[in-house]
Amino acid sequence: MMKMSHAMMGMAVCLPSRAPSPHGVPNPRAAIQQRLGELEAMRGEFKRQRYDDVHSAFADGALLEVMLQEFLGGLVSADNLWRTIQQQHQVSRIRSDPIFGSGEFGRPGSIWQVAGWAADVAKGGFRTGGDF
Repeated sequence: MMKMSHAMMGMAVCLPSRAPSPHGVPNPRAAIQQRLGELEAMRGEFKRQRYDDVHSAFADGALLEVMLQEFLGGLVSADNLWRTIQQQHQVSRIRSDPIFGSGEFGRPGSIWQVAGWAADVAKGGFRTGGDF
């Protein structure tokens, strides 16, 4: 699983401005501005859906990268890109060690007890070996 980086969702395209063609050819700058607006809307929805949360991951990051590139190139619609993001999104719960941080320090059988010095530390008998 791959997490989608902030850089991937915050990409912007800057191309030089061209005057509208008198022959009815679409203005590339207008198309880019529209894509940028759609990308900003997706970025907002991405955050609203909490896809940037620590528990979020994406099953196929390479697919998302290709889809994003195709979207920026005008080959894929915003709806198709967003649908792919939703399909690839997964929630993974981070599991913690029940012993770590649970007050097990110095108790018999804990990993610290095995170290041999935990009992001394717990009783206040930790010595540095030097005089202060």
